[in-house]
Amino acid sequence: MSLTLAIPVGLAAVAPATFADTVKASQDVPFVVDAQSLNGQNGAAGSLDLTAVGDLDWVHITGDQTNRKAGADLIEVSSLNTDRAVGTTGDSPMKYVWSDGDPTTSTDGVTSAGVFFQNPKEGKSGGYEVTIPKSDSWREMRLIGGLWQTTAELRVEATSDSEPSYVEALSAGGSPVVKDYTVLIAPGEGLSFTVETLDGVTVDGNASLAAVALSEVDFEATEASITNSAAPDHIDLTDLGTVDWLHLDGANSDHKASGGETITVQNRSGDEIDPISASDHPVAFSWSDGDPTESADQVRSGGVFSAHDVADGEPRGFDLDFTSSDEARLVTFVASSWNANVELSLFLDDESAASASDTSLQSSNDASYARQFEIEIPAGVSAKVTAQIASANHDWANIALAGIAVSEPDTRDELQKLQDLLDDAKEMSPLTSSELTATQLKAVIDSTESLLNGGPSSDEISAQLRMLTLAYNAAANAGGSYTSATNPGLTSSFGWEGDRHAPIAYIDGSYLLRDRDDLMITFGIPSIPGKIDWYNAEDYLPAFVSEYEKAGMEFTLQSFANEATISDNRYEIAYSRMTVKNTNNSEMRLPVVSSELVPLNEGASRTTIGAGDSVTMDFAIAADRFNGTYEWPSTEQVSAQGSYDENYAEMKTYWNERIDGNDGLKGIASINELPNEDLINAYKAGYIYTLIIRDDIEKEKRLHVGENGYDEMFDHDTIGIVASLLTIGDYTDAKDYLLTLPAQLQYDDAKWKYSWPYALYLQRTGDQDFIKQQFETIKTNTHNVETDRIDDGTGVIKKTDAIDSHGYWTIDNWSALAGLTTYGWIAEQVGEAEEVQWAKDQYESLLEATNAQLGETIEKYGLDYIPMSMVEPNEDGPRSDPRDGNWASMFLFGRWGWDGYLFGAEQSGLMLDWIDQTYTYGFERRANEGASDTLYNFGGYPHGFFSSAYNAGYGSAGLRGEDHREAGIRGYEFMINESQSGPFGWWEGVDYPNPSSPWSIDHAAGGGGSNQHMWGQSTATKVLFDSLIALKTDGTAIIGRGVPVEWIADGEVIDIDNYPVNDGGRVGYKMATSGNKVRVDFSGDTDKVDQFSIELMALRDNICSVEGEGAEYDLEAGVVTVPSSTQKVVITTGTDCEDPTDPTDPPTDEPTDEPTDEPTDGPTDGSTDGPTDGSTDGPTNGSSDEPSDGSSTATADDNGSLPNTGFGGAALALVALTLLAAGALVVRRSRSMRS
Repeated sequence: MSLTLAIPVGLAAVAPATFADTVKASQDVPFVVDAQSLNGQNGAAGSLDLTAVGDLDWVHITGDQTNRKAGADLIEVSSLNTDRAVGTTGDSPMKYVWSDGDPTTSTDGVTSAGVFFQNPKEGKSGGYEVTIPKSDSWREMRLIGGLWQTTAELRVEATSDSEPSYVEALSAGGSPVVKDYTVLIAPGEGLSFTVETLDGVTVDGNASLAAVALSEVDFEATEASITNSAAPDHIDLTDLGTVDWLHLDGANSDHKASGGETITVQNRSGDEIDPISASDHPVAFSWSDGDPTESADQVRSGGVFSAHDVADGEPRGFDLDFTSSDEARLVTFVASSWNANVELSLFLDDESAASASDTSLQSSNDASYARQFEIEIPAGVSAKVTAQIASANHDWANIALAGIAVSEPDTRDELQKLQDLLDDAKEMSPLTSSELTATQLKAVIDSTESLLNGGPSSDEISAQLRMLTLAYNAAANAGGSYTSATNPGLTSSFGWEGDRHAPIAYIDGSYLLRDRDDLMITFGIPSIPGKIDWYNAEDYLPAFVSEYEKAGMEFTLQSFANEATISDNRYEIAYSRMTVKNTNNSEMRLPVVSSELVPLNEGASRTTIGAGDSVTMDFAIAADRFNGTYEWPSTEQVSAQGSYDENYAEMKTYWNERIDGNDGLKGIASINELPNEDLINAYKAGYIYTLIIRDDIEKEKRLHVGENGYDEMFDHDTIGIVASLLTIGDYTDAKDYLLTLPAQLQYDDAKWKYSWPYALYLQRTGDQDFIKQQFETIKTNTHNVETDRIDDGTGVIKKTDAIDSHGYWTIDNWSALAGLTTYGWIAEQVGEAEEVQWAKDQYESLLEATNAQLGETIEKYGLDYIPMSMVEPNEDGPRSDPRDGNWASMFLFGRWGWDGYLFGAEQSGLMLDWIDQTYTYGFERRANEGASDTLYNFGGYPHGFFSSAYNAGYGSAGLRGEDHREAGIRGYEFMINESQSGPFGWWEGVDYPNPSSPWSIDHAAGGGGSNQHMWGQSTATKVLFDSLIALKTDGTAIIGRGVPVEWIADGEVIDIDNYPVNDGGRVGYKMATSGNKVRVDFSGDTDKVDQFSIELMALRDNICSVEGEGAEYDLEAGVVTVPSSTQKVVITTGTDCEDPTDPTDPPTDEPTDEPTDEPTDGPTDGSTDGPTDGSTDGPTNGSSDEPSDGSSTATADDNGSLPNTGFGGAALALVALTLLAAGALVVRRSRSMRS
């Protein structure tokens, strides 16, 4: 038979060079390797008769016993780990039978296999080696092996080779990866097949080996076989089914009128065959000789065979039975799987062992996958084709089948078959195969051409046909997967403001359209062999660019979205541009993109590309309907929306006006220049993502947290996101956001600090009328503070699940204190004197109770830090893991330390005094326990322990202290440098980096929650701005409190404008350093603030003089204050000053760290029904310790502060500096920072 590659509709039937110029030629091919994946367990993938496939020798391996063919010893298996015994697994996907074994003579079927463990000795590896001696005949080896929780290298080499000629990197995580290898070995060659494990995720990571069989190849024998190829768009059953045909429509069927009904179809589960939609089958069928329906054209109906309610291992799928015939027959059909991995097996004359099998039909991620199958049935036998759903990836996983055709077999001679297959192989695009199988196929193509040029014998032709067939099938079946399957953690989303289902993007440029029944858009380039560059167009726009190379071609993919109104309906249109450059010296086939894409230019219809040429291919597709249910636009309507470039320009203008403003819109605060430009691009991208991930539903603007998880509003998340938007000046939809603000959908702390975003809105806009309208709602929520305190409203806050574990948490008390502060300020502004007093009384009482309870806990356990729990040390309780970031939860989500300070909170006691030493403690503990080698990585959560999307935000309270004021900026730089999983996108819980991950930058390969994660990203934006400029309610604008010392260096500039201040005003400043002079120029509505307070860390004990009207400074604190009327200040720095003066005694209270929103988001798996700060399975039981009645036995000073029980903050800061100097802790600067 001819193995032809199906050509997609629209491709010209030409044969440009493909492998010939991309892979070095090899004339001598000692062996050819093919591999098929096996799925399921306990024999779900079928059975292997070792006696039948191992006529020369076979072995079956377990840890207890090795069985082999009686009297044979050709196969040798050795362990690479001599320090640990081979183990046994009993759940191999294949079942093994034999009848000529020793010591076990026969078996009806076992599913056991040998397990070769990691070598526990450092620097050594595990695994196994299989060796086959030389022989003068053609032989074929079958091997079933797998991996679990390890990475490995597969090396196949001939004994005549000095170097392995087949080397493949293998890996497996928590799900085993098992493959069925076939190796054709040429005469005169021996073979070594080695799997060497390189690194284990666990000590029990291993390589498994179940069976090896060796047989002599009889090229004259007629063998039953199953081959597969790409499914065509159309099949004419009358033309193809010359002997018989059958077409299904659920339980009904049509068949060839003269066919004699030789085909029978049954549902393996015994259920009735379900029909599929009239338009759902991937192939259209036609016929003109049918019964009972005489003719049909372009029919897409069929039958569905579901795994629903059928257990793994039970029959599920379909059986095709064919009556016996005196003639050999060829059966052709197309089957498609949806979320199902299917094992196709051919049984002849009711034999129990399959004569042939195929496992190419595999589908997951809600995608449908179709293949065309051809099965040769020898003369004189009946046949059964079984399609078993070996593993189901969805409760409704299924196989679809429609038309089956039976025809006469291929009558070509072997030479013609070889020539035809050679032509097909040369036409195959290397883009659709793996690099390894492409190399192998090229070598066999070269050897085939060499053989044909030399006048080969019939035996040589038969052998070469077998070799080329195996290499061709290996390349065709190794097309690989897109990164949505291989690297799903590298993801993001692009779209339009307020869309419902933004496209989910992946690193290779493919994207998922959820509003179109999870349609996956791909660009025909799976299994990219090298690294991928992935970034935002123009540094921050929501247009993702992917750049990579394969098969001598360079690819650049870029996709974005634009809004369009078509027939009065709103649509989001996704636009994609693929640019291809052919660096080969011959013409190449272009990749085949998803058929649903609408071509927009001439290049999009090209099928080939000349040597050295470049081509640009533009496409579009309707992606979202803004929560509508109306019909999708036609191809013509999409095409009519304009070119790629026109839509890109509209998209760019829209987002830039959202950031910078226009005639009717002020835009948001703008950072124009920083020593680290990455931070500018990050906050701009984050702002745009926030608007895209927002869902406009039922006339509400709902600030959701993510797209690929957390696609809903979470109460404290939304409060934090709104607060960040108001901080940077986005008032376009501020009232809408506040009116939809949830209070305790999931978490208690949301109601306590419900007033915070309203306070920000009132401070920046002066809109008292709106606040008065909402005051009762604000009041109701804030008064929950009193009812949620223990001891009849006089103690600390009750037990909650604030950090997704149950307990008395410090964050809750900080949240309540922060909420009381902002509520009291609002009440004062709107003239609610009684509420002002209530808030003041509650605040003072709760502050005293909280300081007292913490003091008691600190004294009881001898702590020298503020614990995250009110009643136990960080080293105890449900969040004791040093990798857990919740040790700093109050510093971010509590909001009292920094934001409470900005709103005038009276702060005292250890919760203020110990901020610095608590940061130092946390950094030191993580370093000492090996949780981090980087100072400003605060940790993560169980669904991603490496870091978190809140990492920068955790540095907020550092602004209220002294030693770690730069923690927010440094934490943001760490996120950019180390933990992205999409362009300026982070998972809530971030997984550890994986060196094999394809992104070309340092990054995290995945995580939990969602990515992007807009609450986390909003905390990073807020602490960045707060570090540069912040507004107090006393009218002071604080400048540069969190700016790293290194940023105040010669030539560095910080430039900010349009920052919102009191009563709708906007201000900015430009800070430029030249030598030892720092010049600050103020701009904007400076009359809307009372004074500027320049608080650079670089100025502490480092001021020689200050020039500026009305300027005053504090030398020790490094604070320069000027009235708002002053337009310019020049500060001369240095310690060798003549009589440095301190002309005034500036304010003694200094800013602190901005606590960023709250603990982590909803459920860690992306579901919406449970708390998730980091825990993946809901709250756990906290400590049994209970807080006291509010009294404390610890001794407090006159200010209510407790004496240190350990190192002081300064001492711990010195410890951190010592660790930095020693290299135990590392502060990484952003890649774009200048040294």
